[in-house]
Amino acid sequence: MVSWYIKGGFKDELGVWHPSGHVYNFEYWEPMNEEDQRFSPEELTKLYDASVSYHFYTGSESDETPEIMKRTMFRQADQILTTVGYIEAFRERFLPQAKTDITELGSILMPAEAVDPHPSIPASYWSLSGSVWPTYMATWLPKGLISSPPLS
Repeated sequence: MVSWYIKGGFKDELGVWHPSGHVYNFEYWEPMNEEDQRFSPEELTKLYDASVSYHFYTGSESDETPEIMKRTMFRQADQILTTVGYIEAFRERFLPQAKTDITELGSILMPAEAVDPHPSIPASYWSLSGSVWPTYMATWLPKGLISSPPLS
């Protein structure tokens, strides 16, 4: 995974080069999205090989009108749905035994200027934020990417 981002691609187990076009210089790397000293590099590699994890938040600026905010958040939701679709196609083809884990989903209302300790959140934000969830569920539940809760 690191080679994909810092070396422009990687060679697979058959020696085939897969170019990414990325050559980044990361100052630090937080495997599994959290710094955790309990795992050795070998253990983290096993975790990476066993799962695909998603972490995503839609975000809009606090000075956007409700109409613009709706477009921003649903556009971003569509982008993550498309991205997950591509990644899942690769996972199913190359590592079908790996499990998928949707670790975090949400929405964030970002301040237009500096961080405001007492932001003014429009009432429409709450219903808009909640309305994005069915978009994820309708796409990911049928594919088994999200477990449906037990019905009582």
